[in-house]
Amino acid sequence: MKAELEIELLHEKIDQLREREVLKLTEAVRMLTELLEQSASGARESDAEGGRPS
Repeated sequence: MKAELEIELLHEKIDQLREREVLKLTEAVRMLTELLEQSASGARESDAEGGRPS
């Protein structure tokens, strides 16, 4: 009985760790998406002004 409880607690801990990791990865993807959008926007402005993309 005790072993079953310990296993259940370990499963909950693993689930919490996975959830935190997914949140971190989601935030990283959001930040990278913003950076790419800013970069693309800057390149389009540079092209429109006749400059070279950076």
